Amino acid sequence: ALISSGQVTVSADNTTNQTAESSGLAVGLIAAGFNLSTAESDTVTTATLTNMTSVSAGTLNVTANGTDSNDAITVAGSGGLVAGAAASGTTETVSRTHAGLLTTGSAAYGVNVAGATNITEEHTTNFGGSVDSTQASLVGASGANIDHTVNSEVLADIGNRVQLTAQNVTLAARNITENRLLAGGKQNVNSISGGLANIPAGGADLVIIHNTSANIGTNAAVTLTQPTLGPSLFKQEAYNSIGANQRIKLDSGGAIATANAEIDATVQANANANVGSNADVVVDYGDIQIAAWGEADMDLRSSATTYGLAGAPSGD
Repeated sequence: ALISSGQVTVSADNTTNQTAESSGLAVGLIAAGFNLSTAESDTVTTATLTNMTSVSAGTLNVTANGTDSNDAITVAGSGGLVAGAAASGTTETVSRTHAGLLTTGSAAYGVNVAGATNITEEHTTNFGGSVDSTQASLVGASGANIDHTVNSEVLADIGNRVQLTAQNVTLAARNITENRLLAGGKQNVNSISGGLANIPAGGADLVIIHNTSANIGTNAAVTLTQPTLGPSLFKQEAYNSIGANQRIKLDSGGAIATANAEIDATVQANANANVGSNADVVVDYGDIQIAAWGEADMDLRSSATTYGLAGAPSGD
C-alpha cells in the first residue's frame, strides 16, 4: 500500500547525447579514401506502480521522460590519377518509454486520489549530421551517404482491473522526432568531384517509426468525482510529431561527368488511444477528451549539377 495526504510522484528521466566524427585524406597515383562515423543509442525509461494493494494520495504523478540525441559527421577526400573518395554517416536511435498503473495478476487494486492524477510520458529524438566527400583526379568517383534510423515506442497506460478515482485524470503519451536544418545553410550531404571522367553519387536514407499508445486496460474503472469548483476533465491522448530536413548537393566537373543525388524516406507514425473491453470511464460532472493524432513536417531536397562536355545529373 502507498498512502499519503499530499503529492506522490513516481518519475523516470533519461537523457543521452552522442556525436561521432571522422575525417581523412588520401593522395597518390591511385588513391582511395573511405571514412565512416556512427552514433547510436538504445534506451529504456520506465515509471510504473505495479500490483499495489492500494494507493491513496492528494495528487498522483507518474511520469517518464527521455531525450536521445545522435549526430554523425564525416569528411573524406582524395586526389590522384585514379581516385575515389567515400564518406558515410549513420545514426540509429532506439527507445522505449513507459509510464503506468499496472497489474500483472488477476487481482484488482484501488487508486484513490483526492485531486489530480497525471500519467504522462514524452520521448524526444534528435538526429542530425553531415557527410562531405571531395575528389579530384583524371578518372574518379566520389560518394557520400547518410543514414538515419529512429524506432521509438511510447506507452502510457492504466492497467487491467485498476480502479482509479480522482477529480481530474490525464493519460498522455507523446512521441517527438526532430531533425533540424544545419546552421548556415550547410548541406547534410555534399559530394564534389573534378577531372576528365567523374561519377559522384550522394544520398540520404531516413527510416522513422513511432508506436505511441495511451491505453486503459480490460475491466478497469476510472471515475472522476465532481470538484468543489468547476468541471472535471478526463484527457487521454496519443500524439506523434515528426520533423525532418535533409539537403543533398552534388557537383561534378569533367569531360564526362554524371551525378546522382537521391533521398529515400520511410515514415510510420502509429497512434492509439484505447479503452479496453468491459472498462468504464465515468465523469460525474465534466468533460471526456480522447484523441490519437499527429503532425509531420518534412522538407527533403536534393540537387545535382554537372559541368563538362557530356553530363547527366539526376536527383530524386
